[in-house]
Amino acid sequence: MRKTVPVVLSTVLAASILGTPVVTSAQTQDVKAETAQNDSEQINLSNCRISFNNSLSYGNQYIKGKGPKTTDFEVHNGSGEKVDPKLYSLVFFTYTNHGERKETDKVPTAAGEYYVYAKANKDSGATGITGYWIFRILEENDLEGMSLHVANSSIAYTGKPIALNATLIDSNGNQVDKSCYMLSYSDKNWNKLDSVPVECGEYHVNAKAIAGTGYTGQTNIYYTINIVDTTDISFFNFYINQSAVIGGTEPTFRSSLYCLGENGESVTIDLKQGIDYNVLGYCSDSESTSYQPEPPTDPGDYYAVLQGAGSYKGTKKFILP
Repeated sequence: MRKTVPVVLSTVLAASILGTPVVTSAQTQDVKAETAQNDSEQINLSNCRISFNNSLSYGNQYIKGKGPKTTDFEVHNGSGEKVDPKLYSLVFFTYTNHGERKETDKVPTAAGEYYVYAKANKDSGATGITGYWIFRILEENDLEGMSLHVANSSIAYTGKPIALNATLIDSNGNQVDKSCYMLSYSDKNWNKLDSVPVECGEYHVNAKAIAGTGYTGQTNIYYTINIVDTTDISFFNFYINQSAVIGGTEPTFRSSLYCLGENGESVTIDLKQGIDYNVLGYCSDSESTSYQPEPPTDPGDYYAVLQGAGSYKGTKKFILP
């Protein structure tokens, strides 16, 4: 009787006999290395940019204890495509009071101003570093990380300093006590005012912390307000009732003004055509002072000139559709 002797073939020999392709461990490493090289091919971080990606932050600012995270920063190539984070590491740095630069790969948590850039990882196939991005971490009691809300941007002229209904909201969504801050005003050309505005016109307002209240700084976003004369139609918003004005057709308008009254109450004033204002005429130039009495018949851009009547004064030019 013949004995059967088991034969153990090497993987390579067996594959050779059976006709099956074989990938050795060395070849696998070569393929992985080639794949990594292809993934990072042409990636020179000096041609890329690092950007800020966090919808929960205040612009490029964080509140202490609420970030940042490494995922808040992304690198994009010249085509705007996101670069694989595996190819680079983030480096953070700041400057001491003596101008000394201190770098770390740890995400900062203390209040201060910081810089971040991306550096190609060793053996990743990528090269170079990006430019840097600046961000700040604010103390929770710093008004710069808060937002000022104004109930109505139009306030009726009374001849007295306005009483603006404004609310300061902190980073947690809570109202800050009004005794902790004051409102600061600038004119439309951003010249600081020493007092609360009285006269009609455009102004900018922000909030400043009052010393000794536990808050610091000021809001860095200004709110634009207008003091309006409720007897002058130039301060009113006008709307035309027609979607298009056909040559020779007399257009009709409606108008309203929504503002805060003397006591801080909301006031809505609606004007009536033919009673509170009339159509004075028409012109083709917004700077023109001469008007034709009849509606235009030729194609082109025209303005209707409205004039206050009865208890109302002033003029308003309205471009026709």
